[in-house]
Amino acid sequence: EAEELDPNYVDSGACSNDVMWFVTRLENGKLKLTIKGNGAMPDFSTAGAPWYGYAADIVEIEICEGVTTVGRCAFYGLKFVRKATVASTVTAIGDYGFYMCFLLKSIDLPDGVTVGKDAFVKTGVAI
Repeated sequence: EAEELDPNYVDSGACSNDVMWFVTRLENGKLKLTIKGNGAMPDFSTAGAPWYGYAADIVEIEICEGVTTVGRCAFYGLKFVRKATVASTVTAIGDYGFYMCFLLKSIDLPDGVTVGKDAFVKTGVAI
């Protein structure tokens, strides 16, 4: 992947056959988590998604065009996330999707998106 040639590349992996995750370093040294691909993210447990080893440094999340759902518990407990961008192709956010993203104060969601149980509990986002 071209992303691995990026000097800010940290790590990546597959969420599913059609959806990938990438962690890159921002100018401030903190990390950005990007979800790319086509289709639905799988669901995760509270034990953590594959990027949880970076939880203390992830401050930004970007869900790119083509991704259709945010999986259950996908960003659960990413306490330091301040910014999240959700593509217009996302139609649903799973239960506890952004649960305990304490520093997330606002998010722009696509029209008609379905928001699961407690998806934004313990965030600053009012849905």
